[in-house]
Amino acid sequence: MVIKKIKEKKIAAQKARRKAHAVKVAKVAASSLALGALGGVLFAPKSGKDTRKHISNSIADTNQAITNKSKKIVGKTNDSIKNTKDKIDESKQKIKDYFDQKKNEVEVSIEECFDDITQNNLENDLDAQESEEKDEANFEEEELEEKSK
Repeated sequence: MVIKKIKEKKIAAQKARRKAHAVKVAKVAASSLALGALGGVLFAPKSGKDTRKHISNSIADTNQAITNKSKKIVGKTNDSIKNTKDKIDESKQKIKDYFDQKKNEVEVSIEECFDDITQNNLENDLDAQESEEKDEANFEEEELEEKSK
């Protein structure tokens, strides 16, 4: 337990030293960069006025490039959105057509079932009527046979 705590403190101390070293290196790099930029401006072959104009033109060119790139991105994004909307509308229409087709199939199927039921009922009614007529004819024949006896 104690050994574990000691190891943890040792690792924490090493991390702290590494972090401090990294901060020092970053500070040195930043200050070197600043000094180099300052030295470049001070010892440049162009005058300060020319340098400022050059920097101003560079900033304007960069601004124009960013504006153009942004317009292209906006155009592509709008095209993509329009294409997606068109695909969604097309998909909606396909789904609607599919459900309309299935609805018509169900309606036709229901009508066919209704026609079949009606036809079966008519056939059953005719069969029942024929059966009744046969029963009456048989009954009349039996009565005639009984009377003749």
